[in-house]
Amino acid sequence: MKLTFVTLSLFLAILVSCKSKSAFDYSEKIVAIERSLGPSIMTGEKKIIDAFQTSNMDTAIAVSKRMAAIIGEKITDINALTLPDVEEGENFKKATVRHFTNLRDIYAGYGRIAMQPTDEERESERQKVLLMEEDGKKSLVEMQRAQRKFAEANGFKIK
Repeated sequence: MKLTFVTLSLFLAILVSCKSKSAFDYSEKIVAIERSLGPSIMTGEKKIIDAFQTSNMDTAIAVSKRMAAIIGEKITDINALTLPDVEEGENFKKATVRHFTNLRDIYAGYGRIAMQPTDEERESERQKVLLMEEDGKKSLVEMQRAQRKFAEANGFKIK
């Protein structure tokens, strides 16, 4: 009987550590996807700002479409990841996809600003994008909160 209890305890400990490892690996894959987007965002932001400052709307439209497509690919990558059967996994994934979707929509919004024929219409679109940027900030905080809950529920720390 004592040997069975020890064997069962060892099995449960291994099972828990495997789930923790798979949760940690999933979190790291999300972080890698997010980090891989950094250089594109840095370059894209600069190009869009330059395009608006020089009134080169064709460039602003092209860059915003390219950035929205790049972020769309990252959303596809996230959705393609196998979500381990762990606590808070679905919430973390939803918050991550929501944040990336907000980023994609913001870049699409920059393109819509550039497409407007008058300053008044551009200003109207710009106000919409400002609201989307506020939502983007909130979705980032929500994603980070979901990741912390995910890590805590699965016994690992975020680097």
